[in-house]
Amino acid sequence: MIAKRWRPSSWNSGVPGSKLNRQPSPAECNYLEIRYVMDTPRKKYPRLSVLIATFQPEGIRRVEAMRLPEVEGVEYVVSWQEHEDAPVPKALTERKDVRIFRLSAKGVSNNRNNAMAHARGELVLMSDDDLIYTPENLLTVMRAFDTLKDADYISFRYEGPAGKQYPRDVTPLTPPPKG
Repeated sequence: MIAKRWRPSSWNSGVPGSKLNRQPSPAECNYLEIRYVMDTPRKKYPRLSVLIATFQPEGIRRVEAMRLPEVEGVEYVVSWQEHEDAPVPKALTERKDVRIFRLSAKGVSNNRNNAMAHARGELVLMSDDDLIYTPENLLTVMRAFDTLKDADYISFRYEGPAGKQYPRDVTPLTPPPKG
């Protein structure tokens, strides 16, 4: 349930569809709030936001080449720096699940933070602009969080046709002992 307090804009008009022409009592008000919340259609937000930070006109072409799969519950948020007012490819503008935000600030952190600021999903996946995802890849991310209910963060190793090779071994983040 939405935990938001609601009041009609004008008590004279009352709740949409009602004939209430006076300010309601507190008991009536609580009833009206609950009824309004229950009857109001909820905006459906995606479960997973795939965040793609890119730059320059070539970057948006790399995003287009990712062939982003349409998966229910998934949105793509593209933050685009140094765009030089280049046009967005038609294949991306026609998609309802792709949102592109141009950014004038420089720096990869600013770019990723901009994408994060526009994410609407419960889960986020940070992505490079040259990876190729399959629907199964994205569903696996969502299922991993369903399985590991207490997890706040899960790291995945990309294996795909983009030619990127990531190490299979875990790399310790602490320096080796001296001596």
